[in-house]
Amino acid sequence: RTDSGVHARCQVCHFEVPELWGDSNQRIEAETALRRLRLTLPPAILAVRLARAPQSFHSRLSATRKKYSYRLAMTDAIAPFEARSCWRCGALDLNAMAEAVSQLNGRRLDYSAFTLGDIEPDYHGGVEKTVELALRPDGPDCVLVLAACDKFLFRMVRRIVGALVEVGKGRMEPSRIAAAPRKQVPTAPPEGLSLDEVVYPCELGASLFSEPLGSSLQYLDPPKWP
Repeated sequence: RTDSGVHARCQVCHFEVPELWGDSNQRIEAETALRRLRLTLPPAILAVRLARAPQSFHSRLSATRKKYSYRLAMTDAIAPFEARSCWRCGALDLNAMAEAVSQLNGRRLDYSAFTLGDIEPDYHGGVEKTVELALRPDGPDCVLVLAACDKFLFRMVRRIVGALVEVGKGRMEPSRIAAAPRKQVPTAPPEGLSLDEVVYPCELGASLFSEPLGSSLQYLDPPKWP
């Protein structure tokens, strides 16, 4: 699941269809089912792969890691097509933001100020997290905030980005970001955020991700980490 307005290059879902996968003469092969699924889904959703998973597989609860990217536009002139996938926030001090990222990256911290709403322990885990964070240029006028963690809290990535933008605007000191009170941490808008990868244990994810997407779907590849 993602917030309304958030994009996904690699969203995973599961569903039970015993009548399709059962041992009978009416069994439908995965490729045939995938073609039919693509014709059924709305244009905003592309089914990339369909595979049979173990009975114990759960697309949300079996995940061991997720990777997100958030695109920031540092200009006021953004093409309408790109405006749907970035936050147009103007000039930013990238050096200050990089210093703030270093305050969070790889450290075990309490992220309770970076979430909203109730916490679902089985899905969100505890409030203490170790998050991988990075900044990466994305063309002359944009920058990507990359975030990876085993279990993110509700709206956690968007609030981390919101705090980083506060730093980039000079409204928060980089050294204060880890201890920022909740009321000083804004939530970035959803449009700039993309779910790039969901990682599963090898024994569960092998059947789903054993093959590359193919050259025709390379535009779905996640951004490279520095």
